[in-house]
Amino acid sequence: MGNGNIFDYAEVVIETCTGDTKKIQFDKPSFRESRALANQALGALSMIGMGGQKVGEAKDPESWLTDFPGWSHLTRVQVNKMNHHSDKVKPFAERTYTCEHTGDGDDDLAG
Repeated sequence: MGNGNIFDYAEVVIETCTGDTKKIQFDKPSFRESRALANQALGALSMIGMGGQKVGEAKDPESWLTDFPGWSHLTRVQVNKMNHHSDKVKPFAERTYTCEHTGDGDDDLAG
């Protein structure tokens, strides 16, 4: 994949058990810097997802999770390589998690 060029940037996609999605873009002068920031975000979010924390109770110093219901859980975090001149998306990291709302087939998401 290489280090990219000045038109490349990184995007982190966060999904919760409610089906809500948020995209965070890291668009620095070099793709290497953008990718490093996205990987740091992936690491921080992975700790929340693996721990099964409710997003409202998670340590979120960057306020990435404020748009989600506080009782929801992370189910997927994906990091993509994007380009300003193309619609092509190149995923390069993905983590998935189960939660008490979706892991056992329970349809009651408000719990």
